[in-house]
Amino acid sequence: MLAHSPWLVGLSIIIAAQGSYVGLLLADEGDRAFGMRRRFILAASAFTLATSIWSMHFVAMLAARFPVMVGFRVLPTLVSLLICVLVVGAGVLIVHTERPKLQRILCGAIAMGAGIAAMHYVGMSAIDSCELHHSGLSIVASVLIAIAASSLTLWQMERSRPAGVAHGLPAVLFGLAIAGMHYSAMAGMTAVPIDLAPPSDPVMPHDTMAIVVAVVSFVISGGFLLSLTPDRRPPPAPALAAPALPAAAPAERPAPRAGMPASGHAPTAMPRPPSYPRQIEVQKDNRLHWLPVASIAFIRANGHYTLISDGEQEFFCQSAISEIEAQLDPVLFMRVHRSYIVSIGRVEAVRRAGDGGIAEIGAPSAQSIPVARGRLSAVRKRLSESHG
Repeated sequence: MLAHSPWLVGLSIIIAAQGSYVGLLLADEGDRAFGMRRRFILAASAFTLATSIWSMHFVAMLAARFPVMVGFRVLPTLVSLLICVLVVGAGVLIVHTERPKLQRILCGAIAMGAGIAAMHYVGMSAIDSCELHHSGLSIVASVLIAIAASSLTLWQMERSRPAGVAHGLPAVLFGLAIAGMHYSAMAGMTAVPIDLAPPSDPVMPHDTMAIVVAVVSFVISGGFLLSLTPDRRPPPAPALAAPALPAAAPAERPAPRAGMPASGHAPTAMPRPPSYPRQIEVQKDNRLHWLPVASIAFIRANGHYTLISDGEQEFFCQSAISEIEAQLDPVLFMRVHRSYIVSIGRVEAVRRAGDGGIAEIGAPSAQSIPVARGRLSAVRKRLSESHG
């Protein structure tokens, strides 16, 4: 195995860890965004991860002490960067599809891990002045480590979103795993010098080149983080409460009827009906809005968050569907499916479809909402009572 510069080895691990940390934070922010902004933030998350992985790989190559002075051919180096960007982007895209969670993570990790391993070996082929030989065992080990590291990262993207500081440990583990993949592959490699004319001195020393690559990687990830993380505005004013009813004049207490004992105690107060919010905080085009509850047509789950429709457009809400269900008046709204809540007043018809049913939402925008089989009878009963 080739000797390596210890400080460049440490720098390569730091590059991978910080890129993973920023990539996970951006993935968090992307899941809170909506529409085109969400796509752009997820793309930035993938690009940050890809550039940090490739930069770690390149700095780790510079850390190796080859038997002769080596240079790097431009074309294979650029191709390795392109491969890394494509496969990491594919992994992030797959994990944000609508497939089952385990299938998303597994497919994304295999695509991303195999691509990272391919990036490594294509990048190593850029080395001139040496003929490289790789053992089969090291190739298999590097691919498996890359897939495992990709699984960790994609699982962290998919899990319930914790606070940003909770990404620190997964980011460090990812940096160690990706670096471990590279150095495992290097452990099974032998470099045989090619009998060529003595190479000229490099334009830039390897240590200086490693610092430049690291700085560029930090600038890319930091730039994305600063530009795409929204300002933390002060919380908006709470939703308007129902206007207080004017205090009624105290009514005269009627005299007790014959045979009934007079009592000096006030009559027992009737329980106050529950209070439900009139507005819900939502987001649209990266702006906060207060959506009147009366305008809601239906609500559908979107991962750990929800999308709320007024029949014409959808709004993003950071609350889970179960949290919103607890805030809504059950007389006006009903959970018809594990992923859907409908406004009973907006439902025009309910029909059977397959094992379950379909609730037809009327104007202004007709929608067909799935109804779970176990709730179909209850929905029909509520609809008949509502249209009574």
